[in-house]
Amino acid sequence: MEILRRYWKQFAGWVIGSKHKLLHDPFVESKVVVIILQLFFALILFINAAVFFNYIYQDVFRTVVSGISKSVILGNTNGDEIINSLELIKSERFILFFAVGLIIALLFTYAVSKVTLRPVRNALDSQKRFVSDIAHELRTPLAIIKANSEVLLMDEHLNPKVKALIESNVEELDRTSGIINNLLSLKNLIQPEHIKFENVDVGPIIDSVVNKLKNLTEEKNLKITIKKVAPHVAWGNAAALEQITTNLLKNAINYTPKNGHVTIRTGPDYAGNILLHIEDTGIGIVKKDLLHIFEPFYRADRSRSRSQGSSGLGLTIVSELVKMHSGRITIKSAENKGTVAIVALPHGKTDESDTEQGVDLSELNEISENFLQKK
Repeated sequence: MEILRRYWKQFAGWVIGSKHKLLHDPFVESKVVVIILQLFFALILFINAAVFFNYIYQDVFRTVVSGISKSVILGNTNGDEIINSLELIKSERFILFFAVGLIIALLFTYAVSKVTLRPVRNALDSQKRFVSDIAHELRTPLAIIKANSEVLLMDEHLNPKVKALIESNVEELDRTSGIINNLLSLKNLIQPEHIKFENVDVGPIIDSVVNKLKNLTEEKNLKITIKKVAPHVAWGNAAALEQITTNLLKNAINYTPKNGHVTIRTGPDYAGNILLHIEDTGIGIVKKDLLHIFEPFYRADRSRSRSQGSSGLGLTIVSELVKMHSGRITIKSAENKGTVAIVALPHGKTDESDTEQGVDLSELNEISENFLQKK
């Protein structure tokens, strides 16, 4: 009796634990739902098969009886007609059974995929909300710490060692603020339908970004060459295109040694796209790291070192922004041979009024001369 009581307690504990997991663990809930769906799918297939065989049995029975009746009445004992009728019935019913089974399988697959992916989707949404909330909460205290540190730096009698330490802290605060801003930018990219698209001239954006990063280029004595080939009007969002240009150019500047060269080109590729081409003479990226450069927070040992101040999100944001524009980004690089970043964006849209002012060729006189050599 004591053994039964002990086993009963173990069974009750297992039931309570399973109930707790079922109510609080979304993955356990998904497993249970998938098992139920599979049983339901098997039941539906069994019913479908039963109906099919019953249906074909009735058709075969009627065909055989009808054939025998005709043979008796007409006195014809040839069974070829009956066999042909049975073959036709088998083909028609098999096609019907296959079509119904395929539809059931597709519906079941859709239901299972939706159920199994629901916990992952909910987890990703929760993660995005968590990151966004944390980023917002961190901005205020970081801003206060930075402001207090900058106030301390204004003291003329500050010890040089302490001053250097505070300046280092301010630099780290700036880097942390950049990471937070990038995280918030990624969060805003989740709903690109709210972003306004229009014709944007890439030329002035390049000039503005180069001017903003002028201090960085002067510190490293870099030569910046800008080449523009008209037209360079893309269909996109001006703020997003400016961020794409800023992130790519900042990377080129950060990873190019002193006295290096950065070239920026823009123009059409005559395939309906506007190209943004940024090339540097920097340290480059090794082949094995090229596969991961668009991953968040990824850094290679040399090409994405922490000492350069990279947040690890710059190229991730660029990739998402290019995707939002239905464009294409290509990174070409080799170690110690520099890096080339090429962004292809959709060409700007023309006014409908321009297309309506075409010439009716049927109203024009025509003359032509043929100088093609016949082969």
